[in-house]
Amino acid sequence: MSAGRTRRTAASSISGTPKDDDIRDVPLLPSVVDALREHRKSLPPVNSDAPVFTSSSGSRIWPASFRGRDFALACRAAGLNPRPTPHVLRHTAASMMARAGWPETYIAQALGHGSAAITGRYIHLYDQAHEQNRVKLAHLLEAEIVGRRP
Repeated sequence: MSAGRTRRTAASSISGTPKDDDIRDVPLLPSVVDALREHRKSLPPVNSDAPVFTSSSGSRIWPASFRGRDFALACRAAGLNPRPTPHVLRHTAASMMARAGWPETYIAQALGHGSAAITGRYIHLYDQAHEQNRVKLAHLLEAEIVGRRP
């Protein structure tokens, strides 16, 4: 699967790396990997750099088409109403990673951020998560203090 992106000009299309020219691995859940493998099996034989998702004619899906048509259809099929934007889903994923206890550096890597400051803007922690972390920290500190007593 290609990690590149494509942009269309008046005369042609240009394939390349993501917007920051930095190729990265994106962590996927095993169930997502399995679903992508199954989807790939349903396609005609292609090379490993071919797009995983294509238009009904088999051509590359352009970003504007994806946002305007394909994503809307997928959201409708999933019963998402109101329809989120891909950017909102990105923020949601970052927040869920944080709630699951991922270190901010891992979240930054998954999102392709070069700076923790950028990642911090994506992470919307929940009050319950704050309380759970406060309690965990209190227990760790208490154990450390008790362990040092003579």
